[in-house]
Amino acid sequence: MKVFYKKNYTKIILFLIIFIFLFCVCLVAIQNPSKYVYFLLPSPSLVIVLCLLGLITLPYISYHFIGWIFKARYGLEINEKGINNHLYFLKVNFIKWDEIVDVSLSNESNEKRIKIIVKDFDKYLKESDFLTRFFMNHQVKNGEAVIYINPYFLKAEKKELFATILKEWKNNKLRSNITN
Repeated sequence: MKVFYKKNYTKIILFLIIFIFLFCVCLVAIQNPSKYVYFLLPSPSLVIVLCLLGLITLPYISYHFIGWIFKARYGLEINEKGINNHLYFLKVNFIKWDEIVDVSLSNESNEKRIKIIVKDFDKYLKESDFLTRFFMNHQVKNGEAVIYINPYFLKAEKKELFATILKEWKNNKLRSNITN
């Protein structure tokens, strides 16, 4: 069974516009940081640090968002081999069913993500760039190699997507038990 979930281009482009706007704000603010000192940013050095962080991370994130727009036709594909997630920062987008240890809903408040624990997280990290590896290593919690699927940028409801992933994962486990 193949299930496709389309990308939500409106949300992706809106976030891209916000990132470009924030990048421009950082460019303007770093030229005269003392002009932007107020109670939330009490010193020019804090303004400089935040602007530098913005000037480094915003192009990086925007690059991925632009890639998401042009990369694949669908944001997420679920088939009999696994999950192909085109809306993620990792270079390896395909997760095979037999590499998945557990599938659950993220239990953190206001999270819309689906949590997938995989056997070998290094396989997904090895081809990624430095910043992606840095951020993704922070997702390894309690020794669990976690990959999240965020339906926010998909035209899908979290519960529907979770039910489909869970059903296909369990079906694959049954198929692999029958063949063994």
